Amino acid sequence: MTDCSISIIIPAYNVEDYICETLDSVANQTQAPDEIIIINDGSSDNTSALIRSHYLISKIKLIEIENSGQGIARNIGINEAKSEYLYFFDSDDLLVSNFIEQLKERLIIGGKPDLYLFSGKSFLDPMLKKTTFNSSYIRSFEGEYDSQQAFFEKLIKEPELSCSPCLYVSRRSLWNNNQLSFNSFYHEDEVVFYPLLFKASTYIISKDIFFLRRIRPGSTMIRKKEIKHAEGQYAVLTSLLKMLTENRANKINSRLIRRRLGIFTPSYLTTSYIAGKKIDTSLLLYSLVASRSMKASLRIAKTLALKRKIT
Repeated sequence: MTDCSISIIIPAYNVEDYICETLDSVANQTQAPDEIIIINDGSSDNTSALIRSHYLISKIKLIEIENSGQGIARNIGINEAKSEYLYFFDSDDLLVSNFIEQLKERLIIGGKPDLYLFSGKSFLDPMLKKTTFNSSYIRSFEGEYDSQQAFFEKLIKEPELSCSPCLYVSRRSLWNNNQLSFNSFYHEDEVVFYPLLFKASTYIISKDIFFLRRIRPGSTMIRKKEIKHAEGQYAVLTSLLKMLTENRANKINSRLIRRRLGIFTPSYLTTSYIAGKKIDTSLLLYSLVASRSMKASLRIAKTLALKRKIT
């Protein structure tokens, strides 16, 4: 039976309260990853010192950089990685103890697909009193797909996939051979997700829970929307429109992209209002028309009516 290798790539920024527990969850795996790369993204707290003093340090490749953002840190990890598969892990989250063991077994039995998309669940950090944030990380369907057409035909009938890179492993060759990378904006994981799906040709998707997401004070998921969030969603829309142009001849790819546009177009409007960011009206209208989504149109109309009422 042919083995496969996995690199875990962890960007870290000011996570002194969480990094040790995160590293413990990697150290306590029933089967060790083949490579652990941590990019300390210019942390101003004790993150670097805690990594260096952790008992796993002898197995870690630690890279120190000036603060550049999570996307850039992940790109450095991609360039440094040597394993067949890449896994992007966040520095405040946790893994179940048999993650690597089960992952390798499933990858090998499944014929080493380009992408393996699995599930996760969230948990509240003790420091967080309450939150209205509630996101599901359970995939809506399962299966092995040996062609892109078969996977996409199933996907278009299901709810949208979470784009979190903590919820999939991918062949390193997908990134290197297709010049794929994360951008430096917020929502960098969203911008790269569909290009990655489109470059892959074999897939496994599973409801198995391997990833545990921490909902904590100050995390991106519950933080009040700022200008950088609106700029990130602007980048998502421009990326989706570019992909739509490139995939017009492919009906199912176009349908998938239009559906994504239908989600992000009204979200861009709402986030921009909350953040106080000037809205690019041309982009908004172009994205709405391109989405062909009545649901998106109704959401935008509702947001505009509420805005007029408030002002």
